[in-house]
Amino acid sequence: MKLYERFGDRGFHTSIITSFCVDFEAYEDIALPRLRGAGCHNNLLLVDDKMLREALDGGLALPRVAGRWYSASGVTAKGVFHPKIVLQIGRGAGRIIVSSANMTSSGLAGNLELAGSLECTDDGSPQQQIIAQVWQYAGTCLNDAGQAVASQLTWAEARTPWLRRAAPAAGAVTLDDGTVAAFLTPQAQGIGEQFVQQLDGEPVKRLVVFSPYWDDKLDGLKHLIARLAPAEVALLVDSAKGEFPVKALGGIKNLTVHDAKDFCKGRFFHAKAVIAETRKWDHVLYGSANCTVAALGKSNFAGTNHEACLYKRLPAGQTLDALDLASLIDKSRAVDTKTWEPAAAADDDLAGLDVRAAPGRFECHLDILSWHPPGGTAPAGATLELLNLGRQVLDYDLVSLPGTSKNEVRYRLPAGVTRSAFARLRLSDGAVSGLAIVSLVDVIRQEAREQRSKSAEQAAIRLADETEAELMILDVFDALEAAEARLNREPEPASFSGRRKKADDKGAEQFRTLDYESFIAGRRPPEISATLFANSLAGSELSLVRNFLNRIIGLGGVADEASEDEDQLASAFNLGDETSDPDAAMAAAGETGMDPSQYAADEEAKRERQRMAAQRKASRAQIVQAASQFVKKIGLRKQAGALTTLDILRLRALLMIVVAAGHDRPASAADIETSSLQVLPREGAEDSWPRVIGRILFGLFDGGDPAIGHVQLETAGEHIAEDILECWATCFWCVQAAFAGPCSPAERKLLPKHLGPLMDKIYVATGLTALEYASSPVVAVMTKMSERFCARLGLDAIAQKKAHDEQVERVLDC
Repeated sequence: MKLYERFGDRGFHTSIITSFCVDFEAYEDIALPRLRGAGCHNNLLLVDDKMLREALDGGLALPRVAGRWYSASGVTAKGVFHPKIVLQIGRGAGRIIVSSANMTSSGLAGNLELAGSLECTDDGSPQQQIIAQVWQYAGTCLNDAGQAVASQLTWAEARTPWLRRAAPAAGAVTLDDGTVAAFLTPQAQGIGEQFVQQLDGEPVKRLVVFSPYWDDKLDGLKHLIARLAPAEVALLVDSAKGEFPVKALGGIKNLTVHDAKDFCKGRFFHAKAVIAETRKWDHVLYGSANCTVAALGKSNFAGTNHEACLYKRLPAGQTLDALDLASLIDKSRAVDTKTWEPAAAADDDLAGLDVRAAPGRFECHLDILSWHPPGGTAPAGATLELLNLGRQVLDYDLVSLPGTSKNEVRYRLPAGVTRSAFARLRLSDGAVSGLAIVSLVDVIRQEAREQRSKSAEQAAIRLADETEAELMILDVFDALEAAEARLNREPEPASFSGRRKKADDKGAEQFRTLDYESFIAGRRPPEISATLFANSLAGSELSLVRNFLNRIIGLGGVADEASEDEDQLASAFNLGDETSDPDAAMAAAGETGMDPSQYAADEEAKRERQRMAAQRKASRAQIVQAASQFVKKIGLRKQAGALTTLDILRLRALLMIVVAAGHDRPASAADIETSSLQVLPREGAEDSWPRVIGRILFGLFDGGDPAIGHVQLETAGEHIAEDILECWATCFWCVQAAFAGPCSPAERKLLPKHLGPLMDKIYVATGLTALEYASSPVVAVMTKMSERFCARLGLDAIAQKKAHDEQVERVLDC
């Protein structure tokens, strides 16, 4: 297979790739674009810790989007972290590719490598069990990888229902095609010993081994020969490499060596395999393990390297034929190694690689930078340096914060600064540590999203084209919410519970779910105004609705011209059919003898007035019904403990529909010169827009135990998510609009009694601080709402803002 082409296969939302070494340019230019182009946006890269530091400090191109579009984690091992696995999972499929190829340009497209894959669907199967085993193995490698990785794993598992059901394989399994497979990593026994046990004493006719690296004395090979007692041994070696220890061959009986030089055609022979041929079967071991003791181990020694291999039992004679090696590994093609120059083996075990000191792990969630020092303790006298993508040190002061555990140091970034891409330590003697990638937790969480479902794609088209009628935005919302509910109907993830508990025990800041009241009561008041905000809708297709709501009021790149906005609103919230019947009008004109064009115009105007009057009545009823259903649903979901941020988004959508449907006239003048969009009067009816707004807001904020306090938030840190702030801003604007608009003296007398207490409850219950009231999401939404709706509702934008500011002062002074 061409490994890099497989990254473009669709059907997967998550990839986990392990490698000994990494070329970030190869990953970001070859693998990552194909993964993301195929809808896989949740990507994790695991590399040997020393080789990761070597890649960051060794003069190669630095990563451009590590810690943002994907996480890159260093893994330590007694020897080296050496597995080469591609694990891909999606809602309906999974795949592993186990190979000899590193995540480098030569590994992807230059070397001669060996790879094999297993795939599964969401139906239970032996392949699925092995893929679940690999997923479990990846989790053990990522136990201490931090918030971003923990979030990625939890996100992936929550969107892979079959993976939560699958029982990981505990040994060899028989696949659907009758062959046998097992995923092998060093356990109590080494991979070599586990391979031997798969044969169950079956006599070996020939042992075939190829590997780019060997022990100086071929100890790994000799151990396999001693355990399997093959009648013949055949080695495939690239003589052009000139690093095979030919002197160590003495004493091995019935051995032939075969030269891979011509087969490789100038490519580096990096493939690794052990094939034990018996009368009935080919027992094949392939993957990352070289034929060394460090990789395969031996009796009572599991080896030092962290390796991963796939075992396959295939019908006899199939393997070498499939690899096109049968004719090459034949006795007649054996070579005389006496002509080869003696050489010591060159092993890729680089446990002793001299790299700069490890700086620890760095993560940044919004404006909070967390540093986990190497070994759990900050080096004495060391100072922290933050760098941008160009390796330039960023010149700003960090504010130390109380840490959540003894091995975590926390800082707050100054407002408005560029967050760093890398970090390092400057030691007390002036030397610098190696670089570390700074993972932006909130950005990685935002990037982890699925390829749009069919429902979301249809919703996106409806929102973009703005042609749907009758409270279209709520129809879209319902469709998306129902689609997500169907996809996530499975039980909560369980297989990583141990890993998450371990992280919690160490005190690392974790994402957790709190009700809104507990969150407000327990958070630390922010000391500075936030310039970065989380998005509680990250990974949800309902972000489409949030983006749409922002776009129609002029946020997110929409032009400010009022005419364009009117067109967007009329199209988005259109509640009727705009078609007419000119043919009938022309026929009627012929019967009266009137001028057809004049008659058509008069009749069309009359029908238009009648149609709009009927439509206003129908659409008013629909809006009032939607408001009543919302209040009822809020009550039921509160009782069930099921209120979430999606209910907050629905609240915002409904409020904006009511505002867009309002006008500044009383009910008695509703039929005079109003558009089909504006159907809710200012006063004089139970369905006036101030009263409908009041009923909607009462549903969330009224009562001794208001529903808002029961909204479940997933949170880490102290800031309210940006989309929640946008909704609270919409609530503030709407209650102020309902209170301040022009109305009759009789109506004005009722406002302090009904809307006044509600206004107080809204401002108090949201629990915002002065900095949050002045934050960009709140200010921007309220400003844009005034620009779009004040004129049509007869409101004074300046007075509206003043009333809001005075209300904020009263609440903050209490």
